[in-house]
Amino acid sequence: MSTSEDDGAIEEALRTVTPLTTEGPNLQMNVVGYLVMLPILFLLLPLLPFAVLYLILSKGAKALRG
Repeated sequence: MSTSEDDGAIEEALRTVTPLTTEGPNLQMNVVGYLVMLPILFLLLPLLPFAVLYLILSKGAKALRG
């Protein structure tokens, strides 16, 4: 468990030239992530019926085997 005394020691030991930034949403990285995700989604979407068919057939095979 950290206490307020421990946090003060860490802040005193941390020496940096640049100021610390606060964590927050990064809009640019979100846009890049969506731009990467969309082509992958469109490429994999035609494979979805085959994946569903495989799942149905594998469940049916398990049911027949017992």
